Amino acid sequence: MIGKFQNRKCHILLLKAFKRLIKNYKISLTIIGEVSTQEHTKNFNHINNFLFKNNLKKYCKLRTNMNYRDIEMEYINCNLFVLPSHSEPAAISILEAQGYGRPVICSDTCGTQNYLDLSSSKIFKSNDLNSLIRSIKFFLDRKCIYNKFVIRSYNNAVKKFSSERFEKAFYNFLKSNF
Repeated sequence: MIGKFQNRKCHILLLKAFKRLIKNYKISLTIIGEVSTQEHTKNFNHINNFLFKNNLKKYCKLRTNMNYRDIEMEYINCNLFVLPSHSEPAAISILEAQGYGRPVICSDTCGTQNYLDLSSSKIFKSNDLNSLIRSIKFFLDRKCIYNKFVIRSYNNAVKKFSSERFEKAFYNFLKSNF
């Protein structure tokens, strides 16, 4: 997960799902976020306390204020990207994750959910713990076809929002309007 440490990013929802899932799956979680305001610091501390109180520190890494090169490596090294935010206006991180061929899970209130290909991604009901868990389990239970999800996710990124696609759409826009 990548997201500023704000309440609407629903870090705790993801951690509650993760806590239930580690009982049956050998998984780890990396949460990357920005800490640059008092709100971020307060939420980061709350998340850190949740990890400590629920004995999740050994399964979950919190990373803050990373540069893009390091974030790029996190995309490459992860198997699944989850953005549990509610009322997310336009998440770029789910587009980046797809660009690295990662299956994506986001809520039904994410503004960029229409960029996802549902053959390689899942959309869960916003703020619904069980819906989030089902979406994550979908991928965990299908490890044997994981590479198909990777290929579909990457192909969707190329098809829908590659620089070539943008250039072509922009050229067509200019051609038809000027």
